[in-house]
Amino acid sequence: MRKIIRCVRRHPWITVAVPTVLSSLAIALIEYFLTGGVSGWKPVIAGLVGGTIGGSVAAVLTFIITSDDDSSVGEAESLQLLDEKRIYSRRTPAELVDEVKGRTDIAAEHISKPYLGQWLQVEGLVDDVRDRYKVIRVYLPRGEIGSSEPSFFLDFDADVWRDIFATLHKGDRISAAGKIKHIAPSGYISLEECELIDE
Repeated sequence: MRKIIRCVRRHPWITVAVPTVLSSLAIALIEYFLTGGVSGWKPVIAGLVGGTIGGSVAAVLTFIITSDDDSSVGEAESLQLLDEKRIYSRRTPAELVDEVKGRTDIAAEHISKPYLGQWLQVEGLVDDVRDRYKVIRVYLPRGEIGSSEPSFFLDFDADVWRDIFATLHKGDRISAAGKIKHIAPSGYISLEECELIDE
């Protein structure tokens, strides 16, 4: 059932076109046989009327299925489809930073280029949150002294996340996912297009 709904969400025209054509043909054939095989405009008109009715019903069903109020598949299904398009890094944050450790900035940019745009899931304690107009920048420090884990700068869409981060306190733990923007030799990773993850 979910596969059918997913297909309708991606190609809603199918739900309108197929019932319209089938209902037109069916009613035209019924009218043709009921009139004893008499040809003329009557079966055609009946078919057009039936197709209009069938198409209208299909359009209503399509609207219901694709409506944002469909709690059974709506938002969760959309997020699942979105998540399927993301490419998550197979490297841990510590491994990514270790690859550029001790390198010059230009060398680090060259080494980290294949990882840019991949997604990472991270967590840590909030040290600072800054509103930079279009983005909310969250800083998660490295943690314990000697830890191999890097620190993180996370950029969130300000219009979406500003109110949420306005209520956070320093030291609150968060989990987030974002696209790798920069891997620095000094031991931090910048992520963009971030979003919080509920656990």
